[in-house]
Amino acid sequence: MSNKIQNQYDNFEAFEHYSKSQQFLIAFRMEEALFEIDNALNLDPKFAEAYTLRSEIYEKMNVYDKALEDVNFSISLKNNEAESYYQRGKNSILQLQQFIGENNYLTKHCKIV
Repeated sequence: MSNKIQNQYDNFEAFEHYSKSQQFLIAFRMEEALFEIDNALNLDPKFAEAYTLRSEIYEKMNVYDKALEDVNFSISLKNNEAESYYQRGKNSILQLQQFIGENNYLTKHCKIV
């Protein structure tokens, strides 16, 4: 996807941070990936693909509410990216699994009097 974005994108500095963020994500260096993608978004707040990537980073960090918020914003900026819709579905499922897990824990360990 990077080459496709690079060919369509004119803010080279923001794209550089986006690319670095992708590399850190692949290396499971989430804090650095988040730092780089935040830099890209500071340079270009309408960089839809960067919001999708940040959503993926948040997902890997188990911060599902922010992940879903970012991917929804990405879709609002550019609604024809299949990867964004895939990411949104994945985040929704993970958020639901987290909720079910917390609910099961509470049901098992908490007694209502």
